[in-house]
Amino acid sequence: MTRSWMPRSRRQRASHVAQNTSNRSSVVDGRTTRHSGYAMSQRFRKRIEECLGWARVIGGMRKSRLVGREKLDFPFVLSMAAENGAKSELFSTAC
Repeated sequence: MTRSWMPRSRRQRASHVAQNTSNRSSVVDGRTTRHSGYAMSQRFRKRIEECLGWARVIGGMRKSRLVGREKLDFPFVLSMAAENGAKSELFSTAC
């Protein structure tokens, strides 16, 4: 999927795909990774993925009994608020 998607995203100048740094070849090459915006995008991506990972593992969003965006809206917002509170509590005790 990435191989067919990458040329189109390059034309639009919007590639937010992580580079494969293992021993396989990656579609994301130096044309994309040399820009400072790529590094900034990857930092933002990691920050967002950490929040979503917390919601899945600790916040109970992995196995939701609810179906539909309207029904999941409140539990998701509540989970994100709890994650934010846990993060701020962690930072306040570290200082």
